[in-house]
Amino acid sequence: MIRITIATISALLLLAMTFVLLPLLPDSPVDPWQALNPHQLWLMMVLIAALLELKARQLFPEEDAELAELDPEEAAEELARRLAREWVTYRFDEASASAEKVRALSSYEETKSS
Repeated sequence: MIRITIATISALLLLAMTFVLLPLLPDSPVDPWQALNPHQLWLMMVLIAALLELKARQLFPEEDAELAELDPEEAAEELARRLAREWVTYRFDEASASAEKVRALSSYEETKSS
């Protein structure tokens, strides 16, 4: 019996998004303001989906053992829990290239709220 995992399904969906749907979309603006290009918007969606897939694989390294036992809804809840836990405990790196911009935004927010 062939066992299809969540990783297999998400990989197939990502492939379909990239190689089936993306070529079908027009690569020219479709609105009166010439701002919305369906091809570029879908390409951005493919990139976001790929990044989320990589993030999920990082959070679930033992996916076959752990997620095989969960329903899709439970797996989504667990992923959301882990992402929230990671984001809540995230601390900004003061030595990063964008530290100055973050300080400027933070000081602006502080002055605006007071």
